[in-house]
Amino acid sequence: HGEARVAAPFLERALRLLEDVASKDPSSLVTRALVANTHTGLGYVEAALGAEASRGGNARIAHYRAAKNHFAQGVAFWTEV
Repeated sequence: HGEARVAAPFLERALRLLEDVASKDPSSLVTRALVANTHTGLGYVEAALGAEASRGGNARIAHYRAAKNHFAQGVAFWTEV
């Protein structure tokens, strides 16, 4: 799960940058797909963090909820197109 902790800030930064680009050109399916895929990646990261037994119950639940949210945002785009 150490990889998830390392990947998280990179994916979060990528998401911020991609969302900024997507807001300037919302018709770009390529950019929107990249945003969706980044949300999916963050979903996997959050799920991995939630699976860490060393975390307290509330922290694990928070990570699983964040994972669910990211997965939902990723799926929403692919369901729409």
